[in-house]
Order: sequence, then C-alpha cells, then structure tokens
Amino acid sequence: MSRHSKNNTALGFFTYAERQKLNYGTQKLRLGRESLRDFDACFLCLQKARSPVICPKGHLMCKECIYESILTQKKEIARQTKLYELQQDEIKNEKIKKDQMAKDILIKQFEKTQNSYLEVKPLKAHTDMKESEIKDIPASEREKKIALDIAEKQANKSNSNMNCFWIPDLTPENNPEQIKKVELHPQCYAGEKSHKINIKKLIPVNFSIAKESLTSTGRKEVIYNCPCCVRTFTNGTRLIVLKNCGHVFCYDCKKKFLLKSQKCMLCEKKNKEKDMIELEREGTGFSSTTRVAEAKRAGIAFQ
Repeated sequence: MSRHSKNNTALGFFTYAERQKLNYGTQKLRLGRESLRDFDACFLCLQKARSPVICPKGHLMCKECIYESILTQKKEIARQTKLYELQQDEIKNEKIKKDQMAKDILIKQFEKTQNSYLEVKPLKAHTDMKESEIKDIPASEREKKIALDIAEKQANKSNSNMNCFWIPDLTPENNPEQIKKVELHPQCYAGEKSHKINIKKLIPVNFSIAKESLTSTGRKEVIYNCPCCVRTFTNGTRLIVLKNCGHVFCYDCKKKFLLKSQKCMLCEKKNKEKDMIELEREGTGFSSTTRVAEAKRAGIAFQ
C-alpha cells in the first residue's frame, strides 16, 4: 500500500469525500427524478391515484386512501382528547389536594396560636420563600400562599422519604409527559405545512385520457392530455383543476382561454378564477420545475 493511501485521511481539514462518509451533523441529499412522485400519483399510497380527488390546496390522492386517513385521524383525535381530559382531571384533583393541605396547615396554625401558652412562630418562618416575594403577595392572600408552599414541600418530602422505587408513581425518573391539546380537525400532510381537510371539500378529478396501453408486465398504463390543446401531461407540466367540474387543463390554456371565458371548455360549466386550482406536483428533478429538490436530515454536529 502506498504512503498516500495510508495518510489519505490525515489532512488538517475535511475533504468532501470524508464529510460524505460521516454520520454526524445535518445530512443533505439532492433528489433525482426517481425520488419524486408522479403528477397523477396519490401522496398517501404513492401509486397511480384510483378515483382521484384533490383538496382545496391542490394535493392529489385516492378517494379510498383519504377516506381511510380521515377515519384513522378521527379515531386518534378521540383517543387523544380522552387522554387530555383525564390529565386535566388529575391536575384539578392534585390542586384540590394541595388546597386542602394548605387549609389544614392554616387551621393547625390558628389552633396553636389559640391554645399555646408559648409564642408560636409565624407561618413565614417555615417557608423558603424570600422576604421580597412575601411582600409582593397581597395581604389577603399572603397566609394562603405561604401555606400552599409549605404543603407542597411536605408532599415532596414525604414522596422522597419513601424508598418504594418499584411503585410507578415513586420511580425517580417518572415524569408523566404533558399531553398537549390536540387538533380537533383531520389534517392534510402533503404540503410543507399541514392544513385542515374535510370530505365535503374534496374535489373529484377527471383527467382526459389520450392513450391506454399494457406494459410487458401486464400493467395498464394510461397517458393523460389537455382536452383543449391536446398536450401530453408530464411531471413538468403545470396543471389546473376546475373546482365545479373536475376537468384538468394545462396552465397555458388557462391563461389563453379559461380566464377569458370563465367556463370549462368541455362541459361549459361556469368556473371563476378562484375555482381554478393548480395541481401540486413534485417536478422532474430540475430546479425550474421541482418544489422539493433537496432532502435534509438534522443530526448532532461533528466535534
């Protein structure tokens, strides 16, 4: 083995090849055409969409896939909502317990002052609260706040004194995760930011078929085109779906004909500019037509 090949990683800086071999830091990868979804493929199952529909943002999906996704999300929302409500009940019960402990401390303190012959130390002598903090509390709530602080200290002390580490509540690292309030509506996750989705707002898509053929494996292959200019659709073609009828046209036909006539060229249904939804596509891999050209994975930086 030559001297160069033995010392090829002994430089004072990282070369591009060395950086590619590392698993540290943020990993970036340029996406090619093979990594991008076809314009007529469902974003959920990644296959050619069956009974295609789009959401108001232009994301294409199978009717069956999106119905199943919405149903699953609704079940998960119901489960998370139930857990959230149980957690809120536990928090309320914990607060009631602390308030009761504080009341008991105040009652005991009052009884001591009434029945004792010796001078009884005030409540603030039993707390770690600073004098400035106590002064900031209104006089009417001062005793109660101090009693609450003492009750909390006593509860923590009693828990720490118990060495029954096998009990789930007394496990040292047991910190129940706070459940956040969940979204109450199913979401569409096709874009960079999720948005609300509703079955009633889904729009059926009617592609115009230019050619049908069978591949060598016996799979049916369908080629779509624009019904107006007969242009074949590809991943590089900007497509417009009409909301009221579902017919699909290319972007050039929209500018030349649809915006002027304000109606579909096939069925003559009225479609205003707001009813013309651009179909979201992932592109061809080239920067001019690709929305997501790079995949990124964050990691720990190399040190």
